[in-house]
Amino acid sequence: MRAEEACSTRTQKKGMPWIKIAILVTVLMIAGAVAVQYFKWQETAASEKRLAEQSAVQRKQNSRKAVEDAQNFLKQEDLARAERSILLAEGLDTDGELSGDIFQLKAKYKILKAKADEELEALKKREAKADEIISEINNLLAGAEIEAILPQLENKLSSLDQIEKEGVSDACRKRIRQINSQIDTSRREANIKRLQNLLAEAVLLQTEEEVAGVLKAIQARAARHPIPAELQEKIANASKELQQRLQTIQVVKNFQVNLSKENWIDAEQSITAMESLGLGDAQIQQYRLRFQELRAHAEKRDRRVQMLMGEFKRMDTSRFNAAAFSKLDQILEMAPEHAEALALKKRLSTTLDQIRVPGDVADIDEAVKWVNSGGRILLGEGLFYAEIELEKSLKIEGQGVNKTFIESKCAHGPAIYIKQKEGKVNIKGLTVKGIGYIDDQHRHALILVASNASFENCEFVKAPGHGVAVISGKLEMMGCKVSQSGWDGVTIKGKDSQAALTDCLFDENAEHGVDFWDGSSGTVFRSKIASSSGSGLVVTGGSRVTLAQCTVEKNRETGVYIADGSLVKMDKVLSQGNLLSGVAIQGDLTSVEMSIVASAGNDQAGYFIQGNPTIHGLNQATAENNKQGKIVRK
Repeated sequence: MRAEEACSTRTQKKGMPWIKIAILVTVLMIAGAVAVQYFKWQETAASEKRLAEQSAVQRKQNSRKAVEDAQNFLKQEDLARAERSILLAEGLDTDGELSGDIFQLKAKYKILKAKADEELEALKKREAKADEIISEINNLLAGAEIEAILPQLENKLSSLDQIEKEGVSDACRKRIRQINSQIDTSRREANIKRLQNLLAEAVLLQTEEEVAGVLKAIQARAARHPIPAELQEKIANASKELQQRLQTIQVVKNFQVNLSKENWIDAEQSITAMESLGLGDAQIQQYRLRFQELRAHAEKRDRRVQMLMGEFKRMDTSRFNAAAFSKLDQILEMAPEHAEALALKKRLSTTLDQIRVPGDVADIDEAVKWVNSGGRILLGEGLFYAEIELEKSLKIEGQGVNKTFIESKCAHGPAIYIKQKEGKVNIKGLTVKGIGYIDDQHRHALILVASNASFENCEFVKAPGHGVAVISGKLEMMGCKVSQSGWDGVTIKGKDSQAALTDCLFDENAEHGVDFWDGSSGTVFRSKIASSSGSGLVVTGGSRVTLAQCTVEKNRETGVYIADGSLVKMDKVLSQGNLLSGVAIQGDLTSVEMSIVASAGNDQAGYFIQGNPTIHGLNQATAENNKQGKIVRK
């Protein structure tokens, strides 16, 4: 057993080195494999680390690139791409290094986005407005001829042009261009139609204005839009014919002007021009006969003018001479531009500031005709007849009431009718008398005043109607006498009429001595009103009169009669010996102011008062020897 064990032990001891080697080899192999694997792992880890580091760098670069792109896109206002770049940068910036830049980009993007949204809204509104205008234009085009609505279309196209400049989409721009094109087409068609109508009208035109107007219109329209070749030819032919017709009209017009100016050589040349333009023989012959007729007439007139000029020079004494003056008038009637006659008349006209009757002319009518406005007519002693209208400012002076007399039948109007539009007529130192008067046959006033006039030291006697009648304007009478008139001595009617009567006598007139009525006004000062068949002084119809230092006596009715809302001031007035009351005042609206007024010896009351007029100073007024006492009220 020991031998077996020993053998076994030897055997075991004999085989152990190989086992150890196998084990060692195995271990070495495993260690080598492990080492290889370890090195591979180390290499892989290093590689992964390197890749991770490279990836982080790449992300950082990409993030910065995204930020730069976003900044550029925002500058270009490319918001869609800017937004993508911002999101990319935000995703790549894992460590937050670029968060500040990204925040600023987002803020700027937000501002630009809001602005873009506003602009988009404005764009939509502009395009809506453009579509509305286009619709309005279409409605206009459908309802009227284009030339009738051109001003409206121009306004709307101007609005569309402004909208397009402000910015619209391509689609809207296309619609705007289409409506412009549509209008251009319509205008072109309307222009062609109007040209055709003008060509048709041109055939009938005759006057220079018509022909020139149509020719100008055709030429303007032909240049406005392209037109078909066939129409161009018609326009060219019509223009040529119209120009020739216009030349003919102008030649005929020049001929007529030359005839009117008696330019005989030029007129004859115009006839030659008519022949070259092809005017008809019958018309040319008619113009030639007219030329010959007028030339012969002018030659005859010139001979007559020469004869009249010779007669004038034989009569000329360098003072006004009506017969000589009439020769100049005859010359100027035939030849209004006769230089010598004009110069002579201008020289003689300076002598018309004063005309003597008789002496320079035979009668007043002729003197009134010739005297300059503002001039003077000097009447000599003696008797003159007149029934005249004075339509210019002048003076008529006589030699005194007992030396110079004017008589008039007043058959067709007053002896003197004063009606100039400006200035004043002055009459002085004469007597005007009505003659041949039959009661109720002719009732014209002796003097009719419808403007401004003054009479000084004159007498007006036996007028068929009123002695002096003022229907408008202002009359001044000083030192005059008006007597024996068929109606009132002086009557003043209407709100536009005034009279100032000073130092005058109104005596024996068939109606009232002086009558203010219908709102007239004036003064009677230091005058006497006597022996009237009616009342002495009458003031009615709201008239306003001042009566001062006057005597009113022996009138067949009331001395002073005031009524109908009139306003009268009486100062130092004596009313005496009248057949009715001295002073009669009637009407609630009538107002009288008295200062030193006396009423004496009247057949009725001193003062007769009816109604409730306003009277100041009545208590201080005196009354003596009136048959019905001082005051009678009704």
